[in-house]
Amino acid sequence: MAETPGRLHVEFSLLEREPYWVRFVNDESGKTIARFDARDDPMPDARRMVACWNACDGIGTEYLETTTSLREADIAHKTELLERVSDLEAGLRNCIDGHEHYPSCLVCAKARALLEKKP
Repeated sequence: MAETPGRLHVEFSLLEREPYWVRFVNDESGKTIARFDARDDPMPDARRMVACWNACDGIGTEYLETTTSLREADIAHKTELLERVSDLEAGLRNCIDGHEHYPSCLVCAKARALLEKKP
């Protein structure tokens, strides 16, 4: 069975036979994905579920299941990006150092400009 695509939203109703809140989480077509029943309003839980679902739109389920937290995944991703930037900087410096005798090299000029912009 495939996962439900798209974003979700919260709807609610109050059952008339007793003071009982019901929150429905529906997809874009109106199909109910989840139902929260409670004597106290379950809106915070329903809103959190919808917010998490919508924030994860486009992220594979398998990835989410193997990730302990999105914060850790974000840190790992940023670390990987910083390592790539470091490798690119080293490559640019090697390009510049390897072409010292070609001061008019356009690639080296662009590399110098990029390295000078680094904070």
